[in-house]
Order: sequence, then C-alpha cells, then structure tokens
Amino acid sequence: NKPVEIVTEDGSRYVLIPSKTVGSETGTVEGGKTIEITYVYKKVANWIPQIPGVPEGQEPKVPYPFDPTNPDVPVTPTPDTVIPNVPGYTPVDPKTNEPLKPVDPTDPGKGYVPPTPDDSGVDTPVPYVQNGNVVVNYVDENGNVLKTPVNDETDAPAGKSYDTKDNKPVEIVTEDGSRYVLIPSKTIGSETGTVEGGKTIEITYVYKKVANWIPQIPGVPAGEEPKVPYPFDPTNPDVPVTPTPDTVIPNVPGYTPVDPKTNEPLKPVDPTDPGKGYVPPTPDDSGVDTPVPYVQNGNVVVNYVDENGNVLKTPVNDETDAPAGKSYDTTDNKPVEIVTEDGSRYVLIPSKTIGTENGTVEGGKTIEITYVYKKVANWIPQIPGVPEGQEPKVPYPFDPTNPDVPVTPTPDTVIPNVPGYTPVDPKTNEPLKPVDPTDPSKGYVPPTPDETGVDTPVPYVQNGNVVVNYVDENGNVLKTPVNDETDAPAGKSYDTTDNKPVEIVTEDGSRYVLIPSKTVGSETGTVEGGKT
Repeated sequence: NKPVEIVTEDGSRYVLIPSKTVGSETGTVEGGKTIEITYVYKKVANWIPQIPGVPEGQEPKVPYPFDPTNPDVPVTPTPDTVIPNVPGYTPVDPKTNEPLKPVDPTDPGKGYVPPTPDDSGVDTPVPYVQNGNVVVNYVDENGNVLKTPVNDETDAPAGKSYDTKDNKPVEIVTEDGSRYVLIPSKTIGSETGTVEGGKTIEITYVYKKVANWIPQIPGVPAGEEPKVPYPFDPTNPDVPVTPTPDTVIPNVPGYTPVDPKTNEPLKPVDPTDPGKGYVPPTPDDSGVDTPVPYVQNGNVVVNYVDENGNVLKTPVNDETDAPAGKSYDTTDNKPVEIVTEDGSRYVLIPSKTIGTENGTVEGGKTIEITYVYKKVANWIPQIPGVPEGQEPKVPYPFDPTNPDVPVTPTPDTVIPNVPGYTPVDPKTNEPLKPVDPTDPSKGYVPPTPDETGVDTPVPYVQNGNVVVNYVDENGNVLKTPVNDETDAPAGKSYDTTDNKPVEIVTEDGSRYVLIPSKTVGSETGTVEGGKT
C-alpha cells in the first residue's frame, strides 16, 4: 500500500519521500486501537514545452527528475530530461528569454537542455520562439556577386543578438585575381541587431574594384607579371588613385619603365639611385589595371678630337642607361674651346661635327657624337726679362665658320709695348707697326702667322737713338741737335741726309755753309740697341 508516485485528478504528480513516513510500516495489530501509517509525498512538477500549434493544456510534459532520498536537493536536469526540438523554433528560458542549449551542439534535432526550475513543485512552461536567419552578401558597386553569401546566423531564435563584422573582409580577391576593397559607407543593412523570427535579415557589403600596375618586365610571360596594387582609401572611394611612397615600379637593369599614355620615362623614386625603383603613373580608372611597359636603355657619348683624330678630352656620357626614345641634346656638352694640359688651345669647328647632336636614344645602342677642334695657337711676346715658358700669350683670332681661312690680326690682338724695346717680325726682323703711330705704348700689330696651329714667337730688340748735331769749324753749336731716330729698334736703318741743311743762318744773320768732307759719323746705317 505504498505507491512510489501518485497522480491526482488534476494531473499533478507526487513522489514518495520514504524518510518522511510517519508510523511503523510493519508490526502487530494492537487490540482496540487503530494504528496509522502515513506516507508523505512531494509534489514534483514538469517542464511544459509550449509547442507552437499545440492547444493549451495538451502540451507534453517533461517530468522533473527527483531523488526521493534527497528530497530537498534542487531539481537538476539529467541527460534523460530533454526539451523537444521543433523545426523552425527554439525553446527559451522563461526567466531570461535566452535560447536553451542543445543537448548536442552539432545536432539541435536531439533536443535541448531544460532550464533549472526554481521550485520542484511548480511546473516550468518552456516557450518557443520562431527562428530567423542573418545572411551576409558581398557585391561590387554594380551589384555583381563577388563571394558566396555567408550565413552569419542560421535558424537562430528571434531576439538573439547578431554581429556580422566577423564576416566582413576588408578585401576580396576573386578567382581571376581581381582585388576588391570594402567601402564601409556603402554597406546595406544593419551589421548588428537581433534576429527576427520567421525572417531572413540581409546585410550587404559593397566593394570597389581596385586594380594594379602591371610591370611588363622583359622576359616575364604575359599573365605572370608581378602586380603592384593601387593604393586606395576606403573612406574616400571616389578620390583618384595617387601613388604613394610604398607603390614602386621595380627597376630592371638595362631597361626603363615608361608611362603607357605618353611613353615618357617614369621618374625614379631616388634620382641618384634608379635601383630603388620608379614612381608609377597615375591611373585613369581605379578599377582598371595599368600595364607599365619597359623600353631598352641606350647611351649617348660625346667625343672630343683634333683634326687628326687625337683625343683632346675625356669623352662625356651625355645619356647613360637612358630609355629608348628619350630625347637627347649634346650641345650642353659642346665647349667652344678646349685647353689641353700643355696649354694648347683648340677651337671647335662646328662644320666638322660627326654624328647628330640631338635626337632620341636607341635601345641597346651607344650613339656617339664627335666634336672636332682645330689647334689655334698664339703669338708669344718674348718680353726681355721674362723666363722662357712664362711669356704671355696673345691668342690668334679664329673664325670657326671659316676654319681654313688664314689668321688675320684684329684690333683686339695687340703685341704689348715694352719701354726701351720694339717687337719685330720674326721672319723679316722688321719692327712691328704700332697700333697708334702717335703712341707706341698702345702696343703693336702682330705679324701674320704662317699656320694657325703653330705659335709665333715675337722677339723684342732693344731700342737706340740717332742724333744729328750742327757745329762750326771750332765746334760751336749753330743749331739745336735733331733726333733723327728716337727709341728706334736695333737694326732699323737710318739716313740722316734728310736732316742735312746745306746752309744755316744763325739768329745774328751769319751764314754757314756745309762742308761735306768734314762730316763726323755715318750718315746712314742701322740703329744700335741701347746706344745713341
């Protein structure tokens, strides 16, 4: 007569608590007395899964587990107590509204762990909320799908918080290698929120195609070239692409990358070291690749020779390792004169230039331009007292447009005056003519050279004087002496007969007649240097 459970008419379940039994379950009857044994039961309620579509009062019951030997221990769900799964719905804790945990996280179909009751004698209704989904899409600015949509929440209970930011890649590279960069400002939908029952919430991330510079490196097959991604600021998606210090077109020895639109060489990042790479061209469209062609480099060398081909000066590299097609102009490396180490002067003869002074560099080739010079020497005034080799030089005048015309002295070419001396023609020994006959200190007209390339030494001879005196037979002076030659060059011929009057009449009227036979000195001869 001791049932373990009693279910009352209202469906309540009561479980025997043996320890609380009142009276002796076994013994002997006592005459005239009624022995009572009272079994005490504890009401043990149920979880009531409120399954959608099931009328109230007809819901299934999931009895609380109960240990009669420990009647005061709180109810704890056991592996056998499971809240059933209902497709499209999730059971939630009635106190917190939090979704219950599935018995098997990999298979919600196995049911859910029930919530812990507050009171073992009170039923716990378990409500179900309709499930919903959160899907993340990835498209370009034209709505083209870039990546398979991601289920951020699948069959999740209504009210559950979601956050799609863990499914928000900054970049997407498609199968064809195209790069797309997220534009946060164009995101469609709410990245965070709560699941809505019976509804699929969609969040769409929008990406902009950001292409690359494609260095077309010689020898690298098409399609295998490296890519230099365009820099892109997602916060300013419509700003044109501008190269940054990190975007560099690689250097390839012997070649130069050029702008595909203008064919102009790109600028090196470091003008002193092209090996550090080049600044890329500005793209027209951030979504279109820019191929960067390379052109083979060439050189332009300038040579300097005399009319016999002898090198006068170290050749100059006008363009070194320059891109094919680059314009060059060697006129900035064209000196009008070259003075060699021995002091010889060479003047450019433009008409004899070999090669083209301006043009375009040819890939894989060295273009040579040779400037031809004529040796143009000097008059060397051999000034007395100046050591040999230290004499001044008076350069020959020379017209490069008429290189074969003999040298002709000009007003600017003057042999300097040296007091007490006169410069003479080295071939004839004739005194040079003064530039100004009234003032020899202004210098002398130089002699005409035989050859433009050979120096003409100009010797100086010491000057002398020739004086004519006039006396009577007793030696008395009749007339002031006359300077027939004054400061004249040694060797100059003189003739005093033009200063030989036949008669002299003195101030007192006396007449004196020349006696030729008594003339003292030579009337004609040559001036003697340093002597009168």
